[in-house]
Amino acid sequence: MLLVTVSSAFSQQSSTENQPKIYVESTTIDYGIVKKGSDGIRKLKVYNKGTAPLLLTSCTPSCGCTAPECPKDPILPGKFTFISVNYTKMNDLGHFTKSLSVTSNDPNQPGLTITIRGEVKE
Repeated sequence: MLLVTVSSAFSQQSSTENQPKIYVESTTIDYGIVKKGSDGIRKLKVYNKGTAPLLLTSCTPSCGCTAPECPKDPILPGKFTFISVNYTKMNDLGHFTKSLSVTSNDPNQPGLTITIRGEVKE
């Protein structure tokens, strides 16, 4: 009976250790001050610091003026990929602050919010 209990505890510990872990260097994409008509594409580097493949299941913008491209392929442990983000209102003058919700299979951080900000000037 004791052997089964110890074996069961070890099995549970192993399964919780074999997990993906999402990591980004910054949760903000800061365009800074950009010239009207500039390129609105930026890339966010996403790492898997876990021990199982990381899946980005969705990248949902807060508005139609932000167009993300969320990679479909799994990110293997120790590897990284990029989420491409296109702010499409680079002809509209003024400050902007938007957000992007990234959902993954990381059990400890399934949702991640990325802030997108900057200022478009003449």
